[in-house]
Amino acid sequence: PSSGVAITVSPADTHSESGGTTAFTRAYPDGATVTLTAPATSGELVFQKWRKNGADLATTPSVSVVTDGNHMLTAVYLAPVIRTLTVESTPASGVAISVSPADIQSESGGTTGFTRAYPDGATVTLTAPATSGGNTFLKWQRNGSDFATTTGVTVVMDASQTLTAVYQPVVIHTLTVTASDGQPIVSLSPADTDNLSGGPTPLSRNYREGTEVTLSVPVSIPDFTFGKWQRDGADLSTSATVTVTMDADHSLHAIYQPIVM
Repeated sequence: PSSGVAITVSPADTHSESGGTTAFTRAYPDGATVTLTAPATSGELVFQKWRKNGADLATTPSVSVVTDGNHMLTAVYLAPVIRTLTVESTPASGVAISVSPADIQSESGGTTGFTRAYPDGATVTLTAPATSGGNTFLKWQRNGSDFATTTGVTVVMDASQTLTAVYQPVVIHTLTVTASDGQPIVSLSPADTDNLSGGPTPLSRNYREGTEVTLSVPVSIPDFTFGKWQRDGADLSTSATVTVTMDADHSLHAIYQPIVM
């Protein structure tokens, strides 16, 4: 829409003139092939297309024309299309989200909720922390629909979009360990949420939901030998070492039998 755009022209015309700033004219012999190249941007405007004699010619910045007549070449520029990226979190706000690359205002990450502005078609990567406060990351939603379960996602800004990092409260389950006789030392791995691990029975430990916990007791203690593990009242294993998944509160009971002399 504006003049003063620098256009390269090759070869030079009959007056040894080549490129110039719009608007300008050049004179060529009939049948010459002339290449014109417009800059990708002009000020805040973005090149869109060439028009020849009022009709669309090409969307590439460089074009070639044959001077088989008088021709009018017009480089058409438009304001860039800007897409808005809205970054939110639920149930709580104030979650630090990393965003790359920076937007048109040189802003990148932030704490939810915030917005960033990108040119149409830009590729943007967002990364949410695995935990925030007492919550754990669950998934990303894009424009209200489930998008990904990974903390890092990439989106193409072909439209304005809203990305929401969804968190859920940390669920804690209690593991209770007892023994039928004596006080055998139980080894536990990993340590629980209070950084406590093994010890003599009875004991209880707290774990995040889904944690896999491995327990081990000695195969014998004075006057007794290990028989089996029971979980929540049901037989589990005759091995002294077992692994349980903390998908609920669980009670592990080590049954020892007297040593028959």
